[in-house]
Amino acid sequence: MDSASRSKDGCVILNWIDLERLPHALPQGASLYAGARVLALGYMMETDQPVPSGKAVRDFLLLPDAGNALEPAHRFGDQMIAVHLPQERVIAFRPRSLVWVCGFLKAFSGDPKSDKPLYSLQ
Repeated sequence: MDSASRSKDGCVILNWIDLERLPHALPQGASLYAGARVLALGYMMETDQPVPSGKAVRDFLLLPDAGNALEPAHRFGDQMIAVHLPQERVIAFRPRSLVWVCGFLKAFSGDPKSDKPLYSLQ
């Protein structure tokens, strides 16, 4: 990670491609960023339940692509980050909004093609 870009506050700037777990990529459960404080840019999406726009939430998914009206965003385990805000913090849910998120990244083992996120950000 020495060559990774860093933000002004020292967070490692996440590159979504580095999270992919395809052949010749990172093994399951491993990540270049695991345990690091990262800054990620992605699209805010609901978890497994629909969430009305504007509702206060502490949890949401971050995806690299928002999809469009004809084709929804692809949900692959190695391209989703479950974001968990501290209990005292909530934000208004804005589906498909481009947001910056900073926190500590955790990697999980699992199927990269599944619809369960293989990463979380605290």
